[in-house]
Amino acid sequence: MNGKTLLGIALTAVVLFFFGFVYWALNPLPYTAMQQVSDPAAAQSTLAAVFPDSGIYSIPGPGNDPSIQELYAKGPTALLTIDHTPEDMTTNMIKGFLHMLLSGVLLAVILRKVAGTAARLKTAALLGFTATFIINGGEIVWWQQPTPWILYQMVYHVLFFVIAALVLDRFLPRER
Repeated sequence: MNGKTLLGIALTAVVLFFFGFVYWALNPLPYTAMQQVSDPAAAQSTLAAVFPDSGIYSIPGPGNDPSIQELYAKGPTALLTIDHTPEDMTTNMIKGFLHMLLSGVLLAVILRKVAGTAARLKTAALLGFTATFIINGGEIVWWQQPTPWILYQMVYHVLFFVIAALVLDRFLPRER
């Protein structure tokens, strides 16, 4: 990759990082798909007592035991991620930026093989929709994640691909 492409990847990461901030921090719509607890402090305390270790929990747990199947049929069910480590936003932001940077690299590798802005945008949109449908759609089907919450994630991911393609297109070679 030449210097112009590397600059485009870096700029793409910055734009995607800013887009993520706008979509997830300033946009209230995705959070309309979430339920709220009346007492977050009490809920945290209960979670800490019931789930002493960080990890992902399936309630009821997986298995073919008939009693487990009865619990699934009776409901409610849950898939919880428990993290007892204090949140370090600086580390999260660095990891997030690196994720954007590596995403830009991967998309640049693919999009440099496609000629023309329209074709690159179409390719990115198709890639985004396909990845989102497979990954996020599977969360609805196999992990019973709420459809509205997952749809907000799907919109974000498809836009992520298209925005990345819009920026990268300005820096990728025009000829294949």
